[in-house]
Amino acid sequence: MLHVFTMTYNEARMLPHFLRHYARFGARIALCDNHSTDGTAELAAARGCDVTRFDSSDRLDERALIAVRDAGWRRAIGLDGWAVVVDADEFLWHDDLPRFLSRAADVGYDVCVPSGFQMQTEHFPDYDLPLAEACPLGVPDERYSKPIALNLRTVCDVAFAAGGHRARFKVRDPDGGSAAGGDREPRILRSANLKLLHYKRLGLPYYLDKVGSCRARVPPEDFAEGLQTHLQISAEQAAAEFDAARPKLKNVIF
Repeated sequence: MLHVFTMTYNEARMLPHFLRHYARFGARIALCDNHSTDGTAELAAARGCDVTRFDSSDRLDERALIAVRDAGWRRAIGLDGWAVVVDADEFLWHDDLPRFLSRAADVGYDVCVPSGFQMQTEHFPDYDLPLAEACPLGVPDERYSKPIALNLRTVCDVAFAAGGHRARFKVRDPDGGSAAGGDREPRILRSANLKLLHYKRLGLPYYLDKVGSCRARVPPEDFAEGLQTHLQISAEQAAAEFDAARPKLKNVIF
């Protein structure tokens, strides 16, 4: 069983793509919403997600996000399978994801780290096709090779860094013989066949709108401490990044 955990703020436009993607793998989806104003939480609840809310005083506070991310996956502790901790624009991809993760558990892996890709398209796709089919073009991006898949039989504690790009793990043996605090090094599988598709660049207008709305909610102290600085990109810089990526885009799905 796949247990997906995500955090959201005003993701009503992306959410149908997100839910369709993970539903194909039979995932249970838990969503912690930061008091969205666009109906995100209501849409998720109507689609059968387990919805909770958290408050950050209308600020995109990285410390609050870290705490929610750390706490969220723990709701699946004691269940069978894998927890997948992703943002709403991150799609974990494999042709047969449940089988891949099942085999990884069978041979003793605690954590799976996918190969990250920055996906890009010229316009926000409609909902006729799954997003990975409508937008299969991307470029490798190591920033999104994130430790997001956790074996619920062995991982007993996680401390995520900002953005979930890194983490520290405590693990135990699946038979429960090890101490609950963990007493061995985690076994981490890094696979080129397991991919994390990052879908923020769904057309330049969409990208700029998302960046701008997020930037407006970042507390000044986060920027001062070097957190979330990617949101300080200008429209000109963003357009230049789109232009630079176009000749490098490759189909990473098929």
